[in-house]
Amino acid sequence: MQNVYGDYKIIPLSKELLKETIALMEAVFPYKPDQKIAKQSFRDSLTQPNSKQQYWLAANPHGEIVGVTGLYHDYKDKSVAWLGWFGVHPQHRRHGLGSMLLEFSMLEASKRGFSVLKLYSSFDENERAAHCYIGSMALYRPAQMRRRTKYFI
Repeated sequence: MQNVYGDYKIIPLSKELLKETIALMEAVFPYKPDQKIAKQSFRDSLTQPNSKQQYWLAANPHGEIVGVTGLYHDYKDKSVAWLGWFGVHPQHRRHGLGSMLLEFSMLEASKRGFSVLKLYSSFDENERAAHCYIGSMALYRPAQMRRRTKYFI
């Protein structure tokens, strides 16, 4: 199933798109330990039948994968979903794709019965866009954590 948002299509992560998705994540998250975790999360979502993770990709009109978003369940609180490995390729930023992906993620979380969507964001230069969504999409930030900030919607 695919959704169309403007010029972009949102499609589920598949084995055929895994290599391209990993290349995207390497561009979005330059920190090597994060890349390793992201790769494993993507593989697990495709290979483990009981995985609580699901990812979607944004493809531009040329079919290039330029964005990713995902959801995974909170094991302690069934009303909570976490936004997982959310990002837009640096060359495709500042065109509304991040906002569109976040809106898509919020709708998907709601469809699945979640009432809370959480995300972590560091203060790294590459993750600064997440902080912009607080005001523009009415996100709520209740707590600062050492290196990361937790957001709620």
